[in-house]
Amino acid sequence: MNQPPDNPDTPGPIPQLDARDSMILTYIAGQQLVTRDHVGALLASREGTDIQVSRAPAEMRTKHLVALGLLARQPIFHQRPAIYQITCPGLQAIGSNLPLPAHESLRSLQHDLAAGWLWLAVLRGAFGPHEYILTRRQLVGQDLATRRQDKQAAPSTSLGEGQASPFSLRTTTAGSARRHYPDLIFTTNGRTVAVELLLYTIGRDRLRSTILAYGQDHSTTAAILLPQPAETAQLLRDLVAECGYHDRVQVDPFELTPTLATAAGW
Repeated sequence: MNQPPDNPDTPGPIPQLDARDSMILTYIAGQQLVTRDHVGALLASREGTDIQVSRAPAEMRTKHLVALGLLARQPIFHQRPAIYQITCPGLQAIGSNLPLPAHESLRSLQHDLAAGWLWLAVLRGAFGPHEYILTRRQLVGQDLATRRQDKQAAPSTSLGEGQASPFSLRTTTAGSARRHYPDLIFTTNGRTVAVELLLYTIGRDRLRSTILAYGQDHSTTAAILLPQPAETAQLLRDLVAECGYHDRVQVDPFELTPTLATAAGW
């Protein structure tokens, strides 16, 4: 008897994953994109090994997860590391409700790679001990889920685009309100700390709006702003002093840990 054709829209069986593969997929699911070296650093941090030692296992496991269809690999530049992103089957394999990630430009690509290192730096204790870490992707995902639930419960009171939520800030620039998310938040000793990368020059009004939002936000205890351009760091310090939020907003020049930066080649 002829068998009916397979339905391409029907999800296939979920592969059996070991603890390392699940850990890798969970990390990548929270990021827009990563490289093999991010995965190597993750394995090194979790297993207490040197990042150079973890490069070969990272290569083997990312290849395995790509072969299973749980990760997508994409070369970006000549002689530069390829990037990896989680796929729909990958999200399904770890039970994640997050949407598929995307990157839109060279600027966002560089920021997303740096955000992956930032997560690893927090994991390694760069800002002290932590209980948990949530990335921007995870914050946006939780925010959207909460907004959908609120809209279903009370359509007339659902959050507008410029309103804050438990997972975002409300910033206002030139009279226009928008929802703003940090690159990640982590908890330590009962405190919730927001961390944000500022890798490019941003206008004074927008920076001031961000500082005011963090200073007045009650869902976080403190904010750490990590600027890369030196002129941005000084401008931020001046604005923090002007706004009077020294006790809530900290400015630190952005530096990857030397080991991670050297290994990553960025």
